[in-house]
Amino acid sequence: MRRFIKYFSERGLIISFFGVLLYFSFIGINGEFKNYILNYYSESEKGLIINKKNYKGNNTRLFSYSYKFMVKEKSYLGDSRDIKYEVGNSVLIEFWPRFPDFNRLKE
Repeated sequence: MRRFIKYFSERGLIISFFGVLLYFSFIGINGEFKNYILNYYSESEKGLIINKKNYKGNNTRLFSYSYKFMVKEKSYLGDSRDIKYEVGNSVLIEFWPRFPDFNRLKE
């Protein structure tokens, strides 16, 4: 019985370690992939800053507003990630036409 428990606890530790490693690798790859796609294959559309707050971490006084834009009669949202925008401001959004959820403010 002890041998059985030792065998599976060692395997579980190894699997957990590689799972965490893969998770953080995916986060990095996903961010880089999104930036690559938007840098080379994006289209632009006008958007509007809306009254939806995105709080910055544990400091509840700092927040940014979301933006909303339309593609083929469907609306999409994104975080402006900048506290300088106010509700009602017009902004330019870049997005991937195949998957408009990949979007960001155009700089």
